[in-house]
Amino acid sequence: MKRDFSYLNISKASQASINKARQLIMKITDKHVRASVVGNMFLAMFADGKRTPEEMNWLTAACMEFGSTQEETLALFKKMMTPGEHTVITVVPKDVHERAKQLMPVVIMTIIDGNFDSREMEFLCRYADILGFEPDKTGELVEFVSESIDQGLDKNTVYAGLEKFLKK
Repeated sequence: MKRDFSYLNISKASQASINKARQLIMKITDKHVRASVVGNMFLAMFADGKRTPEEMNWLTAACMEFGSTQEETLALFKKMMTPGEHTVITVVPKDVHERAKQLMPVVIMTIIDGNFDSREMEFLCRYADILGFEPDKTGELVEFVSESIDQGLDKNTVYAGLEKFLKK
């Protein structure tokens, strides 16, 4: 089901990026994992010190793609706004596939507004380390994800590429 985000007042280029990015993330059925990923996306959204409409729209779109109901999404947003709830990764992925599934939406969060900042790179390097891949490969990883979105690559191709990064 294709969702239209035009009512959110974002540019057509940004809406196209969000629609392409939606096709690259996987459904997350486990509520604890979903909350962890959303929490890390939330932290990534503020890593550069500001929140853009594209980032907020990406967070909303990703929650819907993960399978969250509107009520669950609002509850997650409320929890993320609560002081003391801003912790990186609460559910450690059990395998490479799970790492890739948790990593993809967070990387997209850092690039969805078209501005990739050194603070976002720092955040991703720390996150990469926690997920078990080499932080010095983070730049290549961000470039790979960005190009994958631009090229409209299919989910299987992108996850196979992510898994290569995670195994290095």
